[in-house]
Amino acid sequence: MGGKKISIALVGCGYWGKHFLRLCLQLPEVKFRGVFDLSDGRIDELKQLYPDVYFYTTLKDLLDDDAIEAVIVATGLSSHFEICSNLLKAGKHVLCEKPLTFTAKESEALGKLASDSGLTLMVGHTFEYNSAVLHAKQEAGKGALGELKYLSFRRCGNGPIRTDADVVYDLATHDVSIANFLLGDVPDSVNATGYKLLGANQYDLANIDLIYPSGISVNICVSWMELVKQREMKIIGSEGMLLFNDVVPSEKVRLYHTIAPTTQTRGDFGDFQLSVSNNKVTIPNIDYKEPLREELQHFIACASQHQRPRTDWLSAANVVRVLEAIEESIAQQGQSIKVAK
Repeated sequence: MGGKKISIALVGCGYWGKHFLRLCLQLPEVKFRGVFDLSDGRIDELKQLYPDVYFYTTLKDLLDDDAIEAVIVATGLSSHFEICSNLLKAGKHVLCEKPLTFTAKESEALGKLASDSGLTLMVGHTFEYNSAVLHAKQEAGKGALGELKYLSFRRCGNGPIRTDADVVYDLATHDVSIANFLLGDVPDSVNATGYKLLGANQYDLANIDLIYPSGISVNICVSWMELVKQREMKIIGSEGMLLFNDVVPSEKVRLYHTIAPTTQTRGDFGDFQLSVSNNKVTIPNIDYKEPLREELQHFIACASQHQRPRTDWLSAANVVRVLEAIEESIAQQGQSIKVAK
């Protein structure tokens, strides 16, 4: 970028917004303009932490600030479409937290606005910038696991329970985007079941099966109901398995290579133990980087150099199409639903 800074503002400074604020103030390529947030209490807290940060009184004030080139939107899902529409109409590049919108039609409408104006519109599918997921794509792509058979995701924990989106839109978005990224495609069909175990009007547990054009199946379990946090991805192939466990402090990725049994089966417990652990395990040396920083720097580069983002609005719309099909399948008691293309 030749040393030129990009002028960025932030809309929404909750959990993810605070991380974006920290990064914007750290990155030398960012000239940070300020924050707009609806919560007076949150603003008071942030003013104590960041006394030099400017806070816009209204969203209109931010929209009318011609010095702003790009805006990060880290608000609730229900507000994404309206805020992003207004920002794009005001000539701002936009990075919006996931998922981009409730419906694919809304994502497409935002994409048209961005394309017609020559602006960058990017969605925060953060795991596509995760070092472990990038390594997994590399390993699978070079055939280290043999022929891919299926993928498995488990993303569970004790909340946090959201009011603006159910567990599918909140958590499964991550895994759908990862699966699309790893397989380079969009599923043909979806089967899903969902449950409202907490008595609210939204699903807090869902089991999802996706079938991709290649025949590879993907299973996703998402839940706000479990007391032990789990963030696990498995890629299973004919010659091994890759496990990514995001909650452990080290050795997050392990490669299991199937090897032939070395003993004849005797039918005793010792033989059983051998049979279930008869794998060669490799722990790759991965240079782990903060995914959100990588995502933000990619957005800055794309906005500054007029390049297409890895997670552009088309990627966002494809994920939302799958989410819509999941919701329809749940509503139809697990019936197989075709994903709109």
